[in-house]
Amino acid sequence: MEKTEKRLYILGLGAISVLLLMIGLLNIVHWDFLSLIPPCGFRFVTGYYCPGCGGTRAVRALLQGRFAASFLYHPFVLYCVVIAGIFMISNTIQIVTKNKWKIGLKYRHGYLYGGIVVIIVNWALQNIHIFINNLYNL
Repeated sequence: MEKTEKRLYILGLGAISVLLLMIGLLNIVHWDFLSLIPPCGFRFVTGYYCPGCGGTRAVRALLQGRFAASFLYHPFVLYCVVIAGIFMISNTIQIVTKNKWKIGLKYRHGYLYGGIVVIIVNWALQNIHIFINNLYNL
Protein backbone atom coordinates (compact mmCIF):
# COMPACT_ATOMS: atom_id res chain seq x y z
CA MET A 1 0.00 0.00 0.00
CA GLU A 2 1.38 3.39 -1.00
CA LYS A 3 1.75 6.39 1.32
CA THR A 4 -1.37 8.19 0.05
CA GLU A 5 -3.51 5.08 0.34
CA LYS A 6 -2.18 4.39 3.86
CA ARG A 7 -3.16 7.88 4.97
CA LEU A 8 -6.57 7.59 3.37
CA TYR A 9 -7.05 4.16 4.97
CA ILE A 10 -6.28 5.55 8.44
CA LEU A 11 -8.65 8.46 7.80
CA GLY A 12 -11.25 5.91 6.68
CA LEU A 13 -10.91 3.98 9.93
CA GLY A 14 -11.48 7.23 11.81
CA ALA A 15 -14.48 8.06 9.63
CA ILE A 16 -15.98 4.62 10.30
CA SER A 17 -15.60 5.22 14.04
CA VAL A 18 -17.35 8.60 13.76
CA LEU A 19 -20.06 7.05 11.57
CA LEU A 20 -20.74 4.32 14.12
CA LEU A 21 -20.95 6.95 16.87
CA MET A 22 -23.38 9.00 14.78
CA ILE A 23 -25.55 5.95 14.07
CA GLY A 24 -25.63 5.19 17.80
CA LEU A 25 -26.54 8.75 18.74
CA LEU A 26 -29.27 8.99 16.12
CA ASN A 27 -30.82 5.52 16.36
CA ILE A 28 -30.10 4.28 19.89
CA VAL A 29 -29.99 7.42 22.03
CA HIS A 30 -32.42 9.23 19.67
CA TRP A 31 -30.41 12.45 19.78
CA ASP A 32 -30.84 14.22 16.46
CA PHE A 33 -27.56 16.15 16.57
CA LEU A 34 -27.99 17.02 12.90
CA SER A 35 -30.84 19.36 13.84
CA LEU A 36 -28.20 21.63 15.40
CA ILE A 37 -26.97 22.60 11.93
CA PRO A 38 -28.54 25.94 10.97
CA PRO A 39 -30.67 26.29 7.82
CA CYS A 40 -28.98 27.26 4.57
CA GLY A 41 -28.32 30.99 4.40
CA PHE A 42 -27.97 30.92 0.60
CA ARG A 43 -31.45 29.39 0.26
CA PHE A 44 -32.89 31.91 2.71
CA VAL A 45 -31.45 34.89 0.83
CA THR A 46 -31.86 33.78 -2.80
CA GLY A 47 -34.72 31.29 -2.71
CA TYR A 48 -32.54 28.82 -4.60
CA TYR A 49 -30.70 25.75 -3.33
CA CYS A 50 -26.96 25.96 -2.77
CA PRO A 51 -24.75 23.10 -4.06
CA GLY A 52 -24.80 21.51 -0.58
CA CYS A 53 -28.53 21.82 0.12
CA GLY A 54 -30.00 18.45 1.02
CA GLY A 55 -26.70 17.15 2.38
CA THR A 56 -27.80 17.12 6.02
CA ARG A 57 -31.06 15.36 5.17
CA ALA A 58 -29.08 12.90 3.02
CA VAL A 59 -26.74 12.09 5.92
CA ARG A 60 -29.68 11.67 8.32
CA ALA A 61 -31.47 9.34 5.88
CA LEU A 62 -28.26 7.36 5.32
CA LEU A 63 -27.70 6.92 9.06
CA GLN A 64 -31.27 5.64 9.35
CA GLY A 65 -30.66 3.12 6.57
CA ARG A 66 -32.90 4.92 4.05
CA PHE A 67 -30.53 4.74 1.09
CA ALA A 68 -32.98 5.76 -1.65
CA ALA A 69 -34.07 8.83 0.34
CA SER A 70 -30.42 9.71 0.95
CA PHE A 71 -29.73 9.55 -2.77
CA LEU A 72 -32.73 11.73 -3.58
CA TYR A 73 -31.82 14.37 -0.97
CA HIS A 74 -28.23 14.67 -2.20
CA PRO A 75 -26.55 11.93 -4.29
CA PHE A 76 -23.04 13.12 -3.36
CA VAL A 77 -23.40 11.64 0.14
CA LEU A 78 -24.12 8.15 -1.19
CA TYR A 79 -21.45 8.60 -3.89
CA CYS A 80 -18.88 9.24 -1.15
CA VAL A 81 -20.05 6.27 0.90
CA VAL A 82 -19.84 3.91 -2.08
CA ILE A 83 -16.37 5.07 -3.15
CA ALA A 84 -15.09 5.05 0.44
CA GLY A 85 -16.68 1.64 1.08
CA ILE A 86 -15.02 0.09 -1.97
CA PHE A 87 -11.72 1.70 -0.98
CA MET A 88 -11.87 0.43 2.62
CA ILE A 89 -13.01 -3.11 1.75
CA SER A 90 -10.52 -3.61 -1.08
CA ASN A 91 -7.60 -2.25 0.93
CA THR A 92 -8.58 -4.27 4.00
CA ILE A 93 -8.50 -7.42 1.83
CA GLN A 94 -5.08 -6.39 0.52
CA ILE A 95 -3.78 -5.83 4.08
CA VAL A 96 -5.24 -9.08 5.45
CA THR A 97 -3.76 -11.12 2.59
CA LYS A 98 -0.41 -9.35 3.09
CA ASN A 99 -0.43 -8.01 -0.48
CA LYS A 100 -1.09 -11.42 -2.06
CA TRP A 101 -4.30 -9.96 -3.44
CA LYS A 102 -3.32 -6.52 -4.70
CA ILE A 103 -6.86 -5.32 -5.20
CA GLY A 104 -6.76 -2.16 -3.09
CA LEU A 105 -8.46 0.77 -4.78
CA LYS A 106 -5.94 3.51 -5.51
CA TYR A 107 -6.61 7.22 -5.16
CA ARG A 108 -7.38 8.87 -8.48
CA HIS A 109 -8.32 12.49 -9.13
CA GLY A 110 -11.17 11.13 -11.23
CA TYR A 111 -13.09 10.19 -8.07
CA LEU A 112 -12.88 13.81 -6.92
CA TYR A 113 -13.90 15.15 -10.32
CA GLY A 114 -16.77 12.67 -10.45
CA GLY A 115 -17.97 13.95 -7.09
CA ILE A 116 -17.82 17.54 -8.34
CA VAL A 117 -19.91 16.57 -11.37
CA VAL A 118 -22.48 14.90 -9.09
CA ILE A 119 -22.70 18.06 -6.97
CA ILE A 120 -23.09 20.39 -9.98
CA VAL A 121 -25.69 18.22 -11.73
CA ASN A 122 -27.68 17.80 -8.50
CA TRP A 123 -27.53 21.56 -7.85
CA ALA A 124 -28.74 22.36 -11.37
CA LEU A 125 -31.58 19.82 -11.23
CA GLN A 126 -32.73 21.05 -7.81
CA ASN A 127 -32.99 24.63 -9.06
CA ILE A 128 -34.54 24.09 -12.50
CA HIS A 129 -38.04 23.60 -11.09
CA ILE A 130 -37.70 26.67 -8.83
CA PHE A 131 -36.54 28.76 -11.79
CA ILE A 132 -39.43 27.56 -13.98
CA ASN A 133 -41.97 28.15 -11.20
CA ASN A 134 -40.59 31.68 -10.72
CA LEU A 135 -41.01 32.36 -14.45
CA TYR A 136 -44.66 31.28 -14.42
CA ASN A 137 -45.47 33.14 -11.20
CA LEU A 138 -44.30 36.53 -12.48
